[in-house]
Amino acid sequence: MLKNFLAVKLKRMVLAMTEKFAGSEVVEMGILIERNGRDFYSTLAKQTKNTKIQEVFQFLAVEEEKHIESFQQLLDSILKNAPSKSYNEDYFAYMKALAREHVFTSEGKGCEVAFNIKSDNEAIDIAIGFEKDSIRFFEEMKNIVPEKDKNILDELISIEQEHIRHLADLRDKKILVYSTPTCPYCVRVKKFLKDNNIVFEDIDVSADEEMAKEMMQKSGQLGVPVIDINGEIIIGFDQNRIKQTLGL
Repeated sequence: MLKNFLAVKLKRMVLAMTEKFAGSEVVEMGILIERNGRDFYSTLAKQTKNTKIQEVFQFLAVEEEKHIESFQQLLDSILKNAPSKSYNEDYFAYMKALAREHVFTSEGKGCEVAFNIKSDNEAIDIAIGFEKDSIRFFEEMKNIVPEKDKNILDELISIEQEHIRHLADLRDKKILVYSTPTCPYCVRVKKFLKDNNIVFEDIDVSADEEMAKEMMQKSGQLGVPVIDINGEIIIGFDQNRIKQTLGL
């Protein structure tokens, strides 16, 4: 009887230790995701030639660093407190599968992905996917953190949603070409963009005084063409710079 009792007690202790370790393991996956996110955005910020996009990527890299600190706080709490409910193997298998689906759950993956990106638009699309995957993972993590720490995940999810809005604003901004009908370089700029399947808005400043003022505020001069690519202002038909800014 005593032997059976001790065997059952030992089994329960081992199970509790396993559950506690598994919970911390999932949080450690979150830390790795955020670390890769930080490296991803830092690398992109160095690669892009677009100052507006660079500023956003730098901001997001700093945000990911803050998230690492938040996850470390969660990990400390998990290690100090046994789970409040029992989790079966299927649940942790699901969490691990969910983590494997995330692009950033391998060491060094953030830099690797960033180095292989060919354009700013591709970078933004991958970043949005990363943020969406993170939100999904963090939502599931609520099941393994102590009740008192769930507000940390709620805050992180809210921040990630804001990141998506920042990135979507970058992606959805139109390319503006300030031009006049008689300007030969304006014609060449628009032909170049059309030939490369780039959607843009053509603004005839000779017919719109307000748009002419807007162009002058952006460029500091009245000459055309002026191209606004996601906040990057290019004066004249500077083909190399246009290609560089668009990632062509």
